[in-house]
Amino acid sequence: MNLYEHQSTWNENMPLRGFFYFSELYQRYLKRQNIKLTDEKKPVMVPFPKYVVFYNGTANMPDRVEMKLSDCFLKPDREEGEPCLECKATVLNINAGRNNDMMRKCRRLSDYAEFIAQIRWKMDEGWSLEEATEISIKRCIDRGILEDILTKHGTEVCRMILTEYDEQEEREYQRAEGRAEGRAEGRELGLVEGRAEGRELGRVENMLSMIQKKCAKGKSLAQIADELEEDIGVIHPLYDLVVKYPDKTAEELLKLR
Repeated sequence: MNLYEHQSTWNENMPLRGFFYFSELYQRYLKRQNIKLTDEKKPVMVPFPKYVVFYNGTANMPDRVEMKLSDCFLKPDREEGEPCLECKATVLNINAGRNNDMMRKCRRLSDYAEFIAQIRWKMDEGWSLEEATEISIKRCIDRGILEDILTKHGTEVCRMILTEYDEQEEREYQRAEGRAEGRAEGRELGLVEGRAEGRELGRVENMLSMIQKKCAKGKSLAQIADELEEDIGVIHPLYDLVVKYPDKTAEELLKLR
């Protein structure tokens, strides 16, 4: 039973998510096979599980990382032995220039990595997401990269990228992260508390920006909390600020917090 997932942002909770996915998949499998665990007098054999996550975000991550559910368990002081549950996620970095052996064996994957890299390079040059995507589609077709797909479905690919990738949200995230890192570097001379506060302010400002974007799309508080994978109690006060002051920037809202 192979479970594959694609992520453009790094997520530390993949093993837990995978655990829930596999639980549902195995239940479906047993139902399709008409197997009832209570009726069996011998072990039920189920498909061998494998969980692979393809990552192509902008964070500088290794080619391969193994994430384990057991690393996240809260272990009581007196508890001994190994946990009774485990789920492992193998995360593969599929950005251009990473996992070269795998890329050589899978032309489609290598072409996809090159296509995404082309879009990012064009955005770094100052092109908008839409312009960068259109230029990259034409350039990749000319170079034989995903030529069959982009020639036939170029418009759909462009629309999909524009829908899934919120350019302003990404730029706000990078800007907020840069400010947080700048604060940290400026306080490197022993001001540990100030450094931590700077990171927290950057994180909150980033969250405010993302909530603004999602509110503009008409999403509810519950939907936003779910998509950001944050407790609704954490999101609620920030959401209230965004709703109360719709014309203010994330930076201005941060000062009102």
